[in-house]
Amino acid sequence: MNTKILVIDDEAVNVRVLSMSLKADGYDVVSAYSGKEGLEVFKKESPAIVLTDIKMPEMDGLVKRLERELLKSERLAAIGQTVAGMAHCIKNILHGFKGGSYLVDIGLDRNDTNRLKTGWQMIQRNIGRTSDLVLDLLSYSKERPPEYEPCLPNDVADDVCELLKENANEHDIEIIRAFSPDVGEVSMDPRTVYRCLLNLVSNAIDACMFDEDALDKEHCVCVRTIREEQKFIRFEVEDNGAGMSDEVRAKIFTSFFSTKGGQGTGLGLLVTMKLVDEHGGTIGVTSSLGKGTTFTIRFPYD
Repeated sequence: MNTKILVIDDEAVNVRVLSMSLKADGYDVVSAYSGKEGLEVFKKESPAIVLTDIKMPEMDGLVKRLERELLKSERLAAIGQTVAGMAHCIKNILHGFKGGSYLVDIGLDRNDTNRLKTGWQMIQRNIGRTSDLVLDLLSYSKERPPEYEPCLPNDVADDVCELLKENANEHDIEIIRAFSPDVGEVSMDPRTVYRCLLNLVSNAIDACMFDEDALDKEHCVCVRTIREEQKFIRFEVEDNGAGMSDEVRAKIFTSFFSTKGGQGTGLGLLVTMKLVDEHGGTIGVTSSLGKGTTFTIRFPYD
């Protein structure tokens, strides 16, 4: 029997694209277009996984109710917690779908084959990443050993920057790519690196967006790669956004703690820390309130 997935989003194009990609991978997909409808479909269909945009109307309290329903049906507690957490990644991938769809529309309207090709390639990349995220969700409740393969860390970091560039530009935030030429092909888990950087760069953009006390500041997010001795690659994500107090910084890796109030899930950094730990890496953070934050992750390679 195929795994059943419930997709909840108030934008029909998002539901359609996600449903098509998931069905193509053999999943049984049901959908809903509001929080209220989503809860009714959940009770009726009993899906194993729920993918939802937690920022759409009527979502206040829905995630907690979905978690309670999952626990009542004696599903794994880790899967119940991840109902909200995976939205953090899905939200970013949807930016890629929207960006690709926009380029495809422009290409068709203007008979521009280059934009058409670029947009379609962006959509294809994000369909693959959606599939990867679902597979990660299915195995989230158990340890996942890293899957080492030859990859180019600079290219992985560049893919993340490219995916989030449009969202950053919409808010006048510059993404700076400072990739060391010393970082060549290595063997590590590129999916883990991608997921971690996606969370951290997205958080950095949010930190700039929420920096309301610095209206005249030119916000930027810098992504660096550095090759270290003893076979480690260091990734740094630095922003000049709102920053954090020592009290807040001490809580950021705690379950369900979020600096974004009702707009955050509180699981993004928890998932990142889990992925880094499984890869045998380390994660650290420095921050100054009102000046910005720098996250540093280090991954070993073969």
